[in-house]
Amino acid sequence: MSVTVNYLVEKDATAKGFATGLSFGLARTMVTDRYELHASYQVDDRAPLHKTYRHAMHSTIGNAKGPEGLQPQDTQSAFKKVFEQLSLNLLTELSVEGALQ
Repeated sequence: MSVTVNYLVEKDATAKGFATGLSFGLARTMVTDRYELHASYQVDDRAPLHKTYRHAMHSTIGNAKGPEGLQPQDTQSAFKKVFEQLSLNLLTELSVEGALQ
């Protein structure tokens, strides 16, 4: 099994952070960090399976509120949760497809 997680850069994140800094945090900014998990899995002589999953982590800057229903977490805990959920989606799908033996 090969697993790679890529961080997809939000193009206007720097501009958002700069505007928030200039306003001493009064500007409300939420930045979404997007991640993609790419996995390849091969058992015996079967054809390799390739899977891609996407997830996101929302960070607030200044006087901004996050998405409704989400509990605030520090960045490290939030990323661990993102990685865990991506990994569980992969393992669940491989299990349902009968690829895990």
